[in-house]
Parts: sequence; structure tokens; C-alpha cells
Amino acid sequence: MLVSWQSRVHVTVVWLMLFLTVSAISHASERPVRSIAFSCSVSPESPLGKQFLGTLQQALSPLGIHVTLTQIATDKELQLITSGHFDGSCARAANLEQVTGVTGLIGTQSPIYNGKYHIIRKRNAAKLNLSKSRVALLASHQFVMQIVQQQKPESLIPAETEIEIMELLDSDQADMAILWEEGIYQHQALMGEKHIEVEHLFLTLPLFSYLTEANRDVIEILNRRIPMITRKSETQSYQLTPPEKAHPHSIKMVCSMPLQGSTYTQLESLYRAAFNNLGYNLEYHYILRARAVEELKAGRVDSECARTQHFSKITEGQATRVNSIVLTGSIDAFANHNNRQLQGYDDLTGEDRVAFVRGTQMIEDKLVETPVQIVPVTSAEHGLKMLSAGRVDFYVGFNRETQITIDKILLDTPLFNVGLLDDVTAYPFLHKRYQHLAVPLAAELEKIKGQPQDKSR
Repeated sequence: MLVSWQSRVHVTVVWLMLFLTVSAISHASERPVRSIAFSCSVSPESPLGKQFLGTLQQALSPLGIHVTLTQIATDKELQLITSGHFDGSCARAANLEQVTGVTGLIGTQSPIYNGKYHIIRKRNAAKLNLSKSRVALLASHQFVMQIVQQQKPESLIPAETEIEIMELLDSDQADMAILWEEGIYQHQALMGEKHIEVEHLFLTLPLFSYLTEANRDVIEILNRRIPMITRKSETQSYQLTPPEKAHPHSIKMVCSMPLQGSTYTQLESLYRAAFNNLGYNLEYHYILRARAVEELKAGRVDSECARTQHFSKITEGQATRVNSIVLTGSIDAFANHNNRQLQGYDDLTGEDRVAFVRGTQMIEDKLVETPVQIVPVTSAEHGLKMLSAGRVDFYVGFNRETQITIDKILLDTPLFNVGLLDDVTAYPFLHKRYQHLAVPLAAELEKIKGQPQDKSR
């Protein structure tokens, strides 16, 4: 049976229309069905801005919601949101309505980031306590200003910009300033020019994304998806079993610095170069601090990357210190309130529950001399989570390690640095079977660092 040419054309047209319809639907599904415009006090091109934008995009883009981020001054941000120019703010502190009086904005249940505020001073300036200082602070950071006011400083100097803060410090009109990490990042050159330095972490503050009531459904999406995106798996130790074909001259070194921080990898590079110059291959592993003690005492590892002079004591003479300083820093106390400042371990009382990382002998030796309730924990992350939940009153730990850990986890409550308790100097240690390498390793490390060797023992 013959098919007329009209029928063939009709069939062809039907198939073509069907193809175009399916194609249009397919392309439509690829296009965002909605757009959300966030204002933000940081540039979307800065590391922090990229992190905010990346988290929001991961949460919303798979659902067809396009996300934009525009940098707006903090003091103008809320006005532009309430007037309809933006749908919300990328990151603000909790209790926004209570602090600013602005209504109609809904915050996420989980923080998007832990903001960090640091104390900065002019180099060689007297290190006065906050309560005896003239403190400069951005006026737009109202929540932090309220916190600092509770400390009763000698005076609080509101500033409009970070540059004004630098000028106040440079002209000695302020003794210290409290500045958040983005301001420090943006003005590193000016700080160097005016000899202004970061002293230590003052406060960690959970930051939440906010949207207008009209976008309540998007907030509900963020509440479901942000915890999945920001949750990071618990750090686990590497197995310490040697490879099947180990180098004939290998040193197995362990390190309990957090894996996420640059310190861990910087030390690895330093030691790899030094041992290579001595003809040794380096096997470098992460390990929990308390376990490192037992592994070195038992001779299952050869070296520890960075410990204080107390390490020789707790390894019962099995470890030899290498006379080269690889880290300096401080031991600080952290709390989930700012009602008490500690000037030293003696300020702790018998009612205080104090967490510290098991195996940190320098801290344990000090705590046992006080009447506190000592709470050993397996890691800084464990201790900070207990502090955030109110299960301990203080967490005492290395400032550097604490900052790295705070970057890794998201906490629901602010944490405060409430006192510098001790200065820290850290050295590498070798198992006694390698004590003959202590002097040549120290020489190699000093040569690589380009610093004069520390002669004190």
C-alpha cells in the first residue's frame, strides 16, 4: 500500500514538533527557575566570599535556584534588604532582630561559618588587659561591640572603617583593636606598613544566612542542606604499619597537629627536606596526641614532629629532644561566655570543669596543681564541642591548634578567648635509638629555616 506524500510530510512535522517540545522542556529544566540575591559584607572574590557563595550554591543550585552575592557595607546591608534590593544577607550573627531592631528576616538554623575576631596591636605596644585598654572596633559590628562593652574597657572607640582603626592604633589613640578576619585579610599591607600585628584570637562567632519572609521556603531548604554540606568527617589516625617495601633508611614520624591546617604540611615539608639531606626517607603520619606518647615509648615510631620540653618526661626517657625550635605560640583558655578573664591557671576554681587534650603534658602538669575538675578529651574538636554544649566551663589548648579546629567544625554558640595562660616553644623529638641524629638533624633544620641555632638545652 502506497503512502501519499502528504501523509509523510504530516508524520515528519509531528515528529519534529515532538522533538522540539522535548528539547525545550529539557533546556528549561536546566535553567534556574528562581534567583536569590544575597548581600554580603565581604567580596565574592575573597577567600571567605568564595566560601560563602560556594556553600549557598551547593545548597540551592541543584534545585534550580540561582545564587548571586554582592558586596555591600555592613551598615547599609539591612536597609537594602528591607527595601527590596536584595533577598537576604549571606552571613550575620544570631539574634539579628534583637541586636539591630530590624524585623522580617529569618535566619538559618545552622551556622554557615564560624567568624573569627582577633586582637591586633601596634608592634611592641604594652599588652594591657582589655579592661584597662582603649579599644577600637567597627561600629557596624554591633553584636561584637555589645560583647566588648560587657568587658568594661577603659574606653570603646567606634570606627567607620578598618583604615580608621589602623590610624587610631598608629597614632596611639587606641591601645588595641578587635578586627574580624576579613578586615585583616584585606589590609595586610597597611598593617605591615604601620607595624600592626595580630596578637591572638579573641572570639569565634557563628554566622547565619538570613532571608526575607517571602523566601521562607528557601530558608527551609537551607536548613536541610547546609548541615549536610558543612559537616566534615571526624579526623582519623593513619595506620602506623610500615609499607611492604620500606626504604632501607626510613624515619617514621608522627604529628598530632590538625590535618586541615597549613602547619601540618609545612612541618612535613621541613622535615622531609632535612631528613633527605641526611640520607633518610620520611614516613609522615597523623596521630592522636595521647597515642603518640605510647607509640614512641614502645618504639613503634621513630620521631614526633612538635612537642614541648615536657615530652621527654612523659616518654620515660625514650625520647631525645632535637635542639631546633619548629613552633612557637601560646596556650589559651576558651569559654562559651565572657564573664571571666583568666590571668593564669591560679584563677581557676574547684567549681570549674576544664577540658584539655589527653597527652598534652604541659597543660596537665599545670591543671593538676589547681583545684579544678579535669576533663581529658581525645582531640581539640571533642573539647570545643563539649564547651559549646556547656558540658565543661573552659577548654585549655594551643591557640594555633584551636583556631585550625574551629575552621574545621561549625559550632552553634560563640566561643571566647578568655586568657593567655602560657607561652609555648615546640621541638621535634627522636626515639632514643636515633639519638645520634639529634645534632645533625638540628643543624639541617636550622640551615633550612635560615635561623641561628638555639643553644639553650
